[in-house]
Amino acid sequence: MPLQLFYTIFSYPIRALDWTGTKTVRLFGLKASGEHGSSYTEDEIRSLIKLSQESGHLNEEEQRLINRVFEFSDTTVKEAMIPRTEIVAIPENSTFDDIIAAFQEHGYSRLPVFRESLDDIAGFVHSKDLVTYSKRPRSFKLADIIHKPNYVVDTAHLEDVLRQMQKEKFHFGFVVDEHGGVEGIITLDDLLAEIVGEISDEHDEEVNEQINEQTDGSYLLDGGLAVRDLNRRLDMHLPISESYTTVAGFLMSEAGQILSEGETVGFNGHKFTVEKVDKRRITSVRLAANGSKPEVSV
Repeated sequence: MPLQLFYTIFSYPIRALDWTGTKTVRLFGLKASGEHGSSYTEDEIRSLIKLSQESGHLNEEEQRLINRVFEFSDTTVKEAMIPRTEIVAIPENSTFDDIIAAFQEHGYSRLPVFRESLDDIAGFVHSKDLVTYSKRPRSFKLADIIHKPNYVVDTAHLEDVLRQMQKEKFHFGFVVDEHGGVEGIITLDDLLAEIVGEISDEHDEEVNEQINEQTDGSYLLDGGLAVRDLNRRLDMHLPISESYTTVAGFLMSEAGQILSEGETVGFNGHKFTVEKVDKRRITSVRLAANGSKPEVSV
């Protein structure tokens, strides 16, 4: 009887975690050991996870990892990439000193190199490739250290991009749209962060700066706040779309027009008011919940 009770109580979290572990290692092209050939649908696994949560047999970290694995398979590159507007790149005619200064100023390990514009990418440079020239900068030629660019489509799912990176052996990719224009960049670190979370607290700090609770219970949101981050932080359920990734984009998509200061958009009992606009770009939004207050989650 005790063994049967033990199995009944712990079978849900064991199955859920076993499935999650199997799915996670498969993302990296590996085969999980001890697979018994059991097959569960996603709905069945979600039900198991819910039961495990309710019974208290999944701790917070385990729940977070499981949820991130689910999200990873459903997330597109466009949702996780560094958008074009935030890309730090250098022109093809940059000097050694120019490149050193760019690396020191922005702190990245890789920088894209463009010709006429970001839509004409020559490749990228890695900071470690500059060490050789530190004592002989006059012999430096940017063309000698440029790495060829790799491209991924903005509608691809992260699971597919991870496999593409493994197959083509690259860590840094340029995200392009259907017309070949550069939409952003995606790195292996970005993909891993989607599963296990950011290695540092920098992302959390950035999100904290983008969500400011006011004394009246409302929230001031940065227009560039990712919809996914808002959903996670305030336990909301705004829809994710391939046509937008930010709160500003969501509001314009809902309204079907460019919004001006003072205009409002309602969604699922929540009221969004445009606070500030800079050259048609929504920079600040006020969120006021009708009824129950959003639950803050960190």
